[in-house]
Amino acid sequence: ELLKWQTRNFAMSCLYELLAIVQEAILPDQTIPAELALQAKVGDIVRMAFSASTANVIELRVWGLKILDQVLTMFGKTPDPDFAEASLLEQYQAQIGSALTPAFAIDSSAELASEAINVSATFIATGIVTNVDRMGRILKLLVLGLENFAKNPNTTEIGDLKGLNSNARVMVKLALFSAWARLQVASTEQDYLNKVVQPYIARLTPLWLSSLQEYARLRFEPDISGALGTSTQSNDLDEVYAALNRETLLKVSTCPLGTT
Repeated sequence: ELLKWQTRNFAMSCLYELLAIVQEAILPDQTIPAELALQAKVGDIVRMAFSASTANVIELRVWGLKILDQVLTMFGKTPDPDFAEASLLEQYQAQIGSALTPAFAIDSSAELASEAINVSATFIATGIVTNVDRMGRILKLLVLGLENFAKNPNTTEIGDLKGLNSNARVMVKLALFSAWARLQVASTEQDYLNKVVQPYIARLTPLWLSSLQEYARLRFEPDISGALGTSTQSNDLDEVYAALNRETLLKVSTCPLGTT
């Protein structure tokens, strides 16, 4: 029996919280029972996340991508128990790639696209695939986004998602440049990432500088909402809207240097 999307949404939020609890409890030098239990069910978790990420409700799709990111972070470097030379998640890379594509479709949103950009960076950085030529659509998403925003900082589209307003554009740009920064930081420890990042360093450097300025403006500007009650009603509404936009952008973006 098909469940209502609200019920599925609640179930995915519970799964996300469960993974977060286990992730926080994981020890660096030993495997805890909860971690082993999740490893045994990782196929089911990936399928659930894929199903959610391809649903027709944006909220579900965001949860699906968030859970994929958790799985990649937790188990991206975990060897397959049956084939020590392979990653536990290697057999699911096609599903992960297919889950990301709809985030750039015409019916997507800036929040969903930003989350997909984040998952793409996590996937590449985990080392499930170390051959640049085999990274396929996941790397292509980041490269095309970078090229589009480098050529035209005011572009209003990414993939097939078009008509981005100013706030949505900033949201996607911060997510994109932050993703590349994370790969640059990770490349100091993983050599294969140098082949991913180095061809674009000259293009990325000025973009990182400008995005740092944008992030600093969002993060440290005076609290707009503190001025409420000192102006007319129409101005108050404008200030509330501006404050909400600022909070939304900060929530979905991370510092371009790779820290929150």
